[in-house]
Amino acid sequence: MTDALIRRLQQTVRSGRWVDVLFASQPRVPPPPPADPGVVAAAEAEVGFGFPDLLRRMYLEVANGGFGPCYGLLGLDGGATDDIGYNALDQWFNARQDMAAARRRKPLRELTLFPCFYAGCNEYSCLDCRNADGPMWRYDLSRRPARFEPEGFTLAGLMERWAEGPTSAEPAAAPDRGGTKAPRGSRSPRRRGR
Repeated sequence: MTDALIRRLQQTVRSGRWVDVLFASQPRVPPPPPADPGVVAAAEAEVGFGFPDLLRRMYLEVANGGFGPCYGLLGLDGGATDDIGYNALDQWFNARQDMAAARRRKPLRELTLFPCFYAGCNEYSCLDCRNADGPMWRYDLSRRPARFEPEGFTLAGLMERWAEGPTSAEPAAAPDRGGTKAPRGSRSPRRRGR
């Protein structure tokens, strides 16, 4: 199934359909080229776990981010970023810092949740990298402490729906929780060494 899905994603990107939503401040640009295997290996070494096969192949065979549902897959180093310049590694580091600050009572499952897609309003769809099936979780920075909630779909299911067409690919909308979203500039700092 992974081979067929990768081919569909490559065809979709080649057809000129890259993301479902554009940032108002950014022109429509094609995704960057696929990531170098060394970039993916360095990212896996930095986070301390391997990516599930589908995510790894998306980076290596489709593009280093910049395609997919919502604002698109966040890239690794040298790849696509969110609207303020954070890539997936930056957001993983930020999530880790948030958890350390909050001293969460839950098991540290969140350390293997990798932020893949920026969904807007300080929310990210994260892949559970402990599980080869790739269940997705919502990382909500607008709540303090930031929290993770299951989204009810897998990375493969999300990408299959996205490849079918723009209206069926968006993740299920998060329920309205009321309150105010954190301002865009209020996020944690980027990871060290950048």
